[in-house]
Amino acid sequence: MNHEFWNEIGNLYFVCGAYEPAIHAYLQSIKLDNTFGRPYSNLAMTYVQTGRYRDAINLYLRGIEL
Repeated sequence: MNHEFWNEIGNLYFVCGAYEPAIHAYLQSIKLDNTFGRPYSNLAMTYVQTGRYRDAINLYLRGIEL
């Protein structure tokens, strides 16, 4: 499975409110391709929903770089 697949799975979990599985999927996407910016911002958005604001800031910054 490729990085885009995992990012899309994360999106499906996110819209269902299943944040922990979404986090796992976004991390898998990043692990497979750490130059793909979307999962960084998606993971950041998930962290915001779970109150992990400091982690979200770093991920947003990384996503902007990419």
